[in-house]
Amino acid sequence: MRAARGDWADLPGVDAPFGLAWVDAFDRYYDRERVGEVLEALTNFSADYGWGTVAIGSVPQAGSSSLPPFFHSNWPGWYQELYESEKLAKNDPVIQYGMSGTRAANWKEISSILRIESGARAFDIAGVHGWRNGLVVPIVGPGGYRAVGSLSSAARDNSPTEQALLHLAVLAAHDQLREINRVQAGFSASPPSSLTPREREVLKWLMAGKTNWEIGEILAISERTVHFHVNQLRRKLKAGNRAQIVAIAMTLGLVDP
Repeated sequence: MRAARGDWADLPGVDAPFGLAWVDAFDRYYDRERVGEVLEALTNFSADYGWGTVAIGSVPQAGSSSLPPFFHSNWPGWYQELYESEKLAKNDPVIQYGMSGTRAANWKEISSILRIESGARAFDIAGVHGWRNGLVVPIVGPGGYRAVGSLSSAARDNSPTEQALLHLAVLAAHDQLREINRVQAGFSASPPSSLTPREREVLKWLMAGKTNWEIGEILAISERTVHFHVNQLRRKLKAGNRAQIVAIAMTLGLVDP
């Protein structure tokens, strides 16, 4: 059963028929503390749209003192070994497009954009093993940061709306994987992104000790929508739970003590 339009009116860009899927594309990642849990969540979400294999990695930045690069996937071990032994990353169109593109694109679109006249070796080898299509999501951040998300299988092409949802899901999974990487590498948290007016309203009532249901009643939004905003606060403030959200916000002067 889908939520009524009014439940999602405060979430920008959400149309009622896809409201639940839009929030689910983000919501399922932010309480995951292990790489395997994030990959499993993304795999389960993308499977609903025909994809079975996922991979997300950041690209090393020369001369940068930022986080070390990471790569995580649910590739079978034999393919991981083949990819490394054949040095497929050197000329992989997925990586090439991830370094230059700005929107999600499938393999056929990438071949056209990069003007690949014959099958790239990485695509050829993937095709032999049953992966005949893929969706690539370039991820761009400040300071020249680049990462790439990749879904692959023998899947059909997705509709524009489905592709947009998958794009959002990959971005959300990437954010959590990057945060796990940051914690494991011992880096301190970066300053939080600016909070939206709705997030500040939710934060105000968190300070008052209200539950998600109570905040929803006060702000006339659904409990699930409140849950979404709380998770956004957790992500932006690098907090592990509701108490940490409040404590960090007070420390940073985002709310009155």
